Amino acid sequence: MNKTGINPNKLLPLKYRIPNAGNHIYEIGFIRQQIGEYCTNKVKYNLYKRHLLKFIYISHMIKFIITANIRDTHKYRNILIIIGDLSIGLESIRIHYNIFVALLSLFCLLTQLLHERFSSPSSSWLRPFAMMKGLITPSDVGLNDSNEIIKFIKR
Repeated sequence: MNKTGINPNKLLPLKYRIPNAGNHIYEIGFIRQQIGEYCTNKVKYNLYKRHLLKFIYISHMIKFIITANIRDTHKYRNILIIIGDLSIGLESIRIHYNIFVALLSLFCLLTQLLHERFSSPSSSWLRPFAMMKGLITPSDVGLNDSNEIIKFIKR
């Protein structure tokens, strides 16, 4: 322990804790439960956000596949503008762009599904957030120098 008052083998002092660390990841819908709360009723609420993200990925993928298959862009120009085809003015790369974004949407959907299937509420990548909240010690995360801890939490 040095002049900062942080001992890596003990929980962070109250003045260095960030109580809402990692909540943004939960609010967006990327993790099932809030960090440190493993048995709450909020899980059901977050389930709807996760399903909404899947729906958005699938709808984008379908939209870009459909727009990639439209050959006559002059005939369907108004429809393409209404559905938001950003490549309407780029005739030479329009099909490639739409296929690329459809594959990107598929990649995002697959990573979300794999994350939901194989991750647990105590995943190792969530441990730094739990440390910032004051739930585990910095040495559990692998931080043993108080100056590194201060740099990590940026306080």
